[in-house]
Amino acid sequence: SHRTIRNMYPRKVSAHIMRAGYHDQTHAYAVTRAGAEKLAELQQPISFIADNLLAHAITNDIVRGYACTPKLINQQSQGEHNNGTTYIGD
Repeated sequence: SHRTIRNMYPRKVSAHIMRAGYHDQTHAYAVTRAGAEKLAELQQPISFIADNLLAHAITNDIVRGYACTPKLINQQSQGEHNNGTTYIGD
């Protein structure tokens, strides 16, 4: 839809916050109760994996997603200091 296309790319909100667009990595996220209820409703019956569920919900304005820049949390396999001692970004 036109809404989905309009929401494909992140948009800057402030110096360190972006309104999320389509993304495909849900290794760390926080959710409000209202957001969790909307996501749970989309899974009746279960039809999405987590990455696709959030991408669908955000690009279709079902929930609002935000991203921090620079990243606050990395996967263990990411980052230049990959020693496995922390998941929190520098």
